[in-house]
Amino acid sequence: MNTQSGTVLITGATSGIGRELLGIYHAQGFNVIAHGRSEVKLHDLKDHYPGLQTVCADLAHPASVDAMMADILRDVPRLDLVINNAAVQERGVLTDVEFSASLADREIAINLQAPIRICHAVIKAWTEQGHTGTPQRTGVWSRIVNVSSGLAFFPKTGSAIYCASKAALHSFSQSLRYQLVAADLPIAISEVFLPVVDTPMTAGREIAKIPAQQAALAIHDGILAGQNEIYVGKARLIPVVTRLSPSLMKSILRKG
Repeated sequence: MNTQSGTVLITGATSGIGRELLGIYHAQGFNVIAHGRSEVKLHDLKDHYPGLQTVCADLAHPASVDAMMADILRDVPRLDLVINNAAVQERGVLTDVEFSASLADREIAINLQAPIRICHAVIKAWTEQGHTGTPQRTGVWSRIVNVSSGLAFFPKTGSAIYCASKAALHSFSQSLRYQLVAADLPIAISEVFLPVVDTPMTAGREIAKIPAQQAALAIHDGILAGQNEIYVGKARLIPVVTRLSPSLMKSILRKG
């Protein structure tokens, strides 16, 4: 990626990890497109980051996602980096009488369906520009980063829909990586597996958390290293403990 002219799209950029990533790439001279669903918060970002481009869309609505990507790709046909960071987490306990199926639908739409539609839009733009397969892969020109969680492997008792959506995102990311290699398209797929991070999503939870800035820096370093799987903080233990004792990891993460 060219730090002088590269373009980065970050969803969920108005707070938490997304805002920290925005700051990192803006400071490096990238052209950053920040997504959010609050015009007020996006306006605040523009005051702090000169030259920042913003786009407002509710990722729970497929038509809004498609319109957002059409607008972006009309002006920037090739995105160098796309970070699918936006996510929501509801309690998701189906045995509760307060469980809301409509909230579950929204959670799946934002956490899973929106990244799928964004990935498709980026790939479609590439193929429409005539970037078809070649006999030998010449390297990565663009990278899509899907931000997931350790809960994709080992779900907790609460937030069942969130855990399921992240597990599905992990499976989708793997399959898409295979497809891009088979098509010889110069687009790479990275996945980020996070521990509990101190963000608005985890506010009020009495549990050990890592700062959002620490998580963002780890994600940036993993992207820079070209890693397909980026394990952050305690999530780095998941592959090791999984090999040694899967039942132990299930027990640890079951309670969240």
